[in-house]
Amino acid sequence: MTLTALRASGVVDAAVLDRVEQASGQGGSLINHLSQQLGRQTEVVWAALTEHVGRSCFPTPASVGPVNTRLLSVQDATEYLLLPRVVQFQTVRLLTPDPFTRLEDVQALAPQLVRWVPGTQVILKLDVAPPAAWRELFSLCYPQAHAQARDPEDLVALTALLPRRLQATHKPTVEERVDAMATFHRLPYIDPAVTPLKPADYTHLPLEPFLTKRLHPHHTNERGQLVVLGTARTSEELELLQAKLHQLSEVLHQPMTLALCSTRRLTPLLTPLVPKDAPHV
Repeated sequence: MTLTALRASGVVDAAVLDRVEQASGQGGSLINHLSQQLGRQTEVVWAALTEHVGRSCFPTPASVGPVNTRLLSVQDATEYLLLPRVVQFQTVRLLTPDPFTRLEDVQALAPQLVRWVPGTQVILKLDVAPPAAWRELFSLCYPQAHAQARDPEDLVALTALLPRRLQATHKPTVEERVDAMATFHRLPYIDPAVTPLKPADYTHLPLEPFLTKRLHPHHTNERGQLVVLGTARTSEELELLQAKLHQLSEVLHQPMTLALCSTRRLTPLLTPLVPKDAPHV
C-alpha cells in the first residue's frame, strides 16, 4: 500500500490521506495509520478499495471460510503477511490485509505451493480482509506464532502489519512496538487516541493515586475490573508496573487489570501532574 495508490483510487477522502501522510512520518505501516484514521469506517473503505483493484473482500474471519495452514509455514505467513485460503484446481488463493499487494511481491512462494496443485504451474490469487479481521484470523490459524515468540520483537511484524523483509526500511511506530509487547505478555493494548476514556466508569475513585504512579484508569470491563493504562518498555519495567497496580488495587479496594499504551499516548493524560502536596498511596 502506498499513498500514491490510495490517492489515485479516489476512494479515500483527501483530508484523511493528508492526516495519514503526516502520521506516517513517525514510521509504521500505512495500513495501520489508515485504519486508525478511518475508525468505524474501515470495513466500508476496505471493501471499496478491494473492489477498486478487482479483488474479493472478506469483512470478518467467519466470512473467509476454510484456511489451509498446511500450504504455508508460520514463517512464510509472517514474512509475507499472507494467509493461505484454498486450492482451486491450479489456483491457490491467499488472503492479505493490503488491497494493493502486488502478485509479483508474493510470486516467490509459487515454487513451494506447486506441490499442492495438479500439473507443474501454480496460479496465485489475492483476496483481502480488513486489518482487524486479518489479525484475528491469523491468531486463530497460527497460534504458535504468538506462543513461540522469543520476545516482543518477534511479534512486531504482525502488530505493525509490515512484512519482515520491509522492516529494514519501514520502522514500526512506538505504538506498534508497545502493542507487540502487550501481545507477547498476553495483555490488552489500548490506544486512548483511538479508544477514548470512559470517565463515568471511575469517577467514584480518586484520580491522584493513579497519576502519581504514572497510571490512568480507562474503563470498567465486563468482569467489573477497572482497566488501567500504563506503559513499559521492558519486562522488568512491566513487573514494577504490575506491582504498583496491585498495591493500588488493594488500597482502593477495587479490582484492576493492566492495559499497555505508549508513553506518547499516556503522558498527555498525566498532565498536568498532581500537586506536590497530593497524598501518595
